[in-house]
Amino acid sequence: MRFAFAPSLSFAVLFGLTTTPPASAQTSSSSVASSSVASDRLDDVLVGLDHTGTPPLPTSSVAPSVFSSEPGEERRLPLYEGRRPPATEATDALIWVPRVLFSPVWLVTEFVLRRPLIFAVTGIEESQLIDRFVDALTFLDGDLTLFPRFLADFGLRPSVGLSLLWSDFVTERTTFALNGSFWGPRWLTFNADLSMRPLRGDSGMLSIIPEFVLRPDYPYYGFGHETFKGDEAFYQARHARVRVQLRAWLEGLSRAGFALGYGHSTFLDEADGPAVDLALATNSFVEFQAYQWLFARAFLELDSRDPDVEFSPGSGVRAELASSMGFDPTETSRRALRFSGELSAFWDISSIHHILSVALHAAMLERLGGGPLPVTELIQMGGAEQMRSFLPGRFVGDSAWSLAVSYRWPVWILLDAEVFAELGNAHPGRFEGFRFDRSYLGWGAGLRSNWSREVILSLIVGFGTDRLDQSDLRPALTRFTLNLSRGF
Repeated sequence: MRFAFAPSLSFAVLFGLTTTPPASAQTSSSSVASSSVASDRLDDVLVGLDHTGTPPLPTSSVAPSVFSSEPGEERRLPLYEGRRPPATEATDALIWVPRVLFSPVWLVTEFVLRRPLIFAVTGIEESQLIDRFVDALTFLDGDLTLFPRFLADFGLRPSVGLSLLWSDFVTERTTFALNGSFWGPRWLTFNADLSMRPLRGDSGMLSIIPEFVLRPDYPYYGFGHETFKGDEAFYQARHARVRVQLRAWLEGLSRAGFALGYGHSTFLDEADGPAVDLALATNSFVEFQAYQWLFARAFLELDSRDPDVEFSPGSGVRAELASSMGFDPTETSRRALRFSGELSAFWDISSIHHILSVALHAAMLERLGGGPLPVTELIQMGGAEQMRSFLPGRFVGDSAWSLAVSYRWPVWILLDAEVFAELGNAHPGRFEGFRFDRSYLGWGAGLRSNWSREVILSLIVGFGTDRLDQSDLRPALTRFTLNLSRGF
């Protein structure tokens, strides 16, 4: 009962209703006093604890730095929670080697490419041009998308076109893509891709891919390792092909697949620039004849890297192996077996996508009949993947190899800068006449997308020499290209 009357007494005293507390109030006061003593003891126990009972941080053994500074001096960084700065590691010193070597390239990519690009993109985002553009080209609740295509390559004709991508086509497990480009009546390309996911867990893709290509600007420099820039000529060809391909997704970025295909090709007598003398190139152009080609191809790609580009380092190893068998059903003496392989190593120096890579590529063709093979079925290098400083088809032979070194680093949220150097050549037979001084050197720099390891959009400026044993390493050609290609 004493505790029940205490609030009433306090209320009365507060409003001046009594001046002398009764005996019961005195008893209540003594009880409150004892309670106050207990409360003081509990406060002693809870000293330094927050409302959750969490103990305080341990006392730092490092004396805090002086945070203040004299007027005009830079304020020193505090030692937060008494932690010392991380120790310098070997990678912190090594990363300065490529930084110093490629500082001229960095200046170009930073002030000529990156900053103007950021300024332009920022303006586009603020005005919401991309959202308006995408809304205008998207239909069927986002399932159907149209977007323009543009490819350019100095020395060859550019092209413009349109692409269509239809997800959930017919069924939820089917997609359809359609691409078309042109540049005049003699430059036409068309391809379609109907893909479905027949395996459990969407772990594979079955695709039917028809294609038509008509171009007058295929370059040709000759066969084997004895070819030079002065031998440049062009030919026109028309190709109609179709292939059925099954790809299985293994763990991560690893893939395996098999394809069957058929093609019909014709070499024409009109071309851009100096035309190839087809009559003197019978081993590669089948004396003006059209030819057919049936082939089967199997491939295996093993990659130790994580497919998550944004939150995982880029270090790892990649190996690619492929083999195919092809023949002309109208002339069985034209048949060949080909093999190719590539081994690549990637080192993410900083673990934030400053990546140094080395790639060794080799390919070989074994002629199984006595008939000549068309140039389009021989081993070729140049273009978007191997020997990128040179035009597509610059190197043609029964075998070919290349060694490439590159370094790339992020310059923007979806963009990497890259510098690269490469060495390689094509040869008759099984690398006949191989010598390092008979190879060609190329180097360059550019920008590339970084949202996927598998497919990239790249802008490259490349330079190439003539053969090293007949060159003083001065560039004999310059290549500027905007292209869509495989990544890695």
